[in-house]
Amino acid sequence: HLGEANAQAVTKDIGISVEIVAGSSTPPSIIGGGGGGGGASGYISFQGTGSVVLKGYAYPYALIFILRNNALSATAVAQADGTFVVALTGVPAGFNTLSIFAQDARERQSETLTIVTVVFSDMVSTLSNLFIPPTIEAPRLAQRNAEISIEGYVFPSSEVSLFFEPDIGVRRVTPEGSGAWEYTLFASSYRDGVYTVRARALMETGLQSAFGSKQTFKILAFECRHGDLNGDGEVDMTDLSILLFWWERFHSCPDQNGDGIVDMIDASILFYWWTK
Repeated sequence: HLGEANAQAVTKDIGISVEIVAGSSTPPSIIGGGGGGGGASGYISFQGTGSVVLKGYAYPYALIFILRNNALSATAVAQADGTFVVALTGVPAGFNTLSIFAQDARERQSETLTIVTVVFSDMVSTLSNLFIPPTIEAPRLAQRNAEISIEGYVFPSSEVSLFFEPDIGVRRVTPEGSGAWEYTLFASSYRDGVYTVRARALMETGLQSAFGSKQTFKILAFECRHGDLNGDGEVDMTDLSILLFWWERFHSCPDQNGDGIVDMIDASILFYWWTK
């Protein structure tokens, strides 16, 4: 009961449940004693080893890492539906700090869940409802006319909520069966500046994950220069196609030298910056 109370106190905000099942040995003994009245006082002596079973939700075929007291203790692969079960045996009795995180199919790492629990000799402690936070990735820089792709992985039977700051608010995404999710943000709809986004997931059962890592990105005004006519950060065939479309006409973007017509001078400027 000490182990259960301790674990629940630490993890109650994210819904982790704990079950401790006795084995063949007796629970830890109370050492020390008291005087008159038959009262007793003392401390618990932890001896021997026990087991911990971790059950939870990650991403299909995600690589699961389990650390005990900051040292790697076990790895496992999630099932096709994203669930996982990992058993740790020979865990020293007493207080243990367990950390768990996952790596998705794109080798992005989730935020780490940390749980402090108590292990008793010859007893099995089961930690359930471990909901790994979504992985998330966003580009660091986007031109104003660009589409910003924000993506990651999550447990498939859940919904991802994206929290943007400032101004944008909350957006929700439903993942694919593989657990992959993606949200497209149109930079032209927002002011220039620095933005942050974080993701968390919610199941239909009400189980909610912790937040994933915070991503920061910057929206810049598009400057049509140096041959980059579409603002994607590269000078390539797309930019040449735009220039040829406006050939011997006027458009402020492909007219790189500002003389009022798109001609060989503008093409020369574009080729100077080719692939740069």
